[in-house]
Amino acid sequence: MQPSLVRARSSIDELTDIVPEIIKELVKQYRLSKSTRVKTAVMKTLAQLAHVMNAKIGPHFHTMLPEF
Repeated sequence: MQPSLVRARSSIDELTDIVPEIIKELVKQYRLSKSTRVKTAVMKTLAQLAHVMNAKIGPHFHTMLPEF
């Protein structure tokens, strides 16, 4: 069997496609929640996302900053 020359999408590539939706929902949770635990979890999740995405979330800061 010949190896495929088509590159398979990595999980990072797939995650990059849904970053706007992830950020939108996290910001929504942060804004609507009165719980400090939820707000802390949102901030930790955004920090992990930034670490995994290697600064590819920069274009989405305009969505996040007004809420924080």
